[in-house]
Amino acid sequence: MNRQRAISAYRGHTIPHFRLVEQRNRWFLLSGMFIVLAIAGLLFRGLNLSIDFKGGAQLRYLNRSGATVADVTAVLSANGHANSEVQIVNGDTISIRTTTLTSDATQRDKLLSALAARSGISPNDISQEDVGPTWG
Repeated sequence: MNRQRAISAYRGHTIPHFRLVEQRNRWFLLSGMFIVLAIAGLLFRGLNLSIDFKGGAQLRYLNRSGATVADVTAVLSANGHANSEVQIVNGDTISIRTTTLTSDATQRDKLLSALAARSGISPNDISQEDVGPTWG
């Protein structure tokens, strides 16, 4: 589009013509490619179901020692919970989503003691909540 046509279209003297409908096959092809990519992603990667659908435990406690996500993940991995989600919430609270901890009390107490020692708190200060697999 040259300068004179752009100015005329801006002033309302001419109507701009966009060739969207004429190139509908290209748009169908583009949207079809996105749909195929989404389906391929679901088939090959699958869904990443959270604790709400699989069940597990959620731990929350204050981070008094300034431990990082990597530090907490290392403690969890050393205690057999390598596939846990760790988040630092509001800069001072650690939130952990992991597999259920109700199966073995000694293993649970060992994990809670290790997490408490790393964060400089008492094991009783860790809030533990078991979540069952439900459809929200």
